Amino acid sequence: MEDILKKFNLSYENYTWFDCESFDDCDNYIGLFEELLRVSAFRITLENIQWQEGWSEGKESYLAEVSFDYKSHTQTIKVSCDGWFDPDLIINLNSIIDINNDFEERFYPIETGDQTLIIAFLNMQQYSELRKNNLIADIKKYTLRKDDKWDTLRIAK
Repeated sequence: MEDILKKFNLSYENYTWFDCESFDDCDNYIGLFEELLRVSAFRITLENIQWQEGWSEGKESYLAEVSFDYKSHTQTIKVSCDGWFDPDLIINLNSIIDINNDFEERFYPIETGDQTLIIAFLNMQQYSELRKNNLIADIKKYTLRKDDKWDTLRIAK
């Protein structure tokens, strides 16, 4: 896989590679979040980053939430800690970048053929080349089933 990435001029500075089956607590999301900031070359400048984790009220789900200030607005991203990677972290970060339209790069998943996933910070030309070669993963394949109450779930205090 690394040879394929090199063929498309992607180096370790442009991507992170992780096991999707290791997200049963906040620590792995914190590590991934830090990696995403790194692969963006810290162009996404966040302030006041705060993480919390815990059971939702009624203990329906174990959650992690990250809150941060970006462009003078507080943002919060909630993810599920059920053991499997919750792509809402990537989807919501891309949405925040889209709203602010700061730069053309976005986070894209790259197919590995196993339970790992590569997330790369790509411009449109890089994305198009990888897509043309069937290397962009379908993020929907990784989406977790969440019940109708997901949006209202909060970490119990």
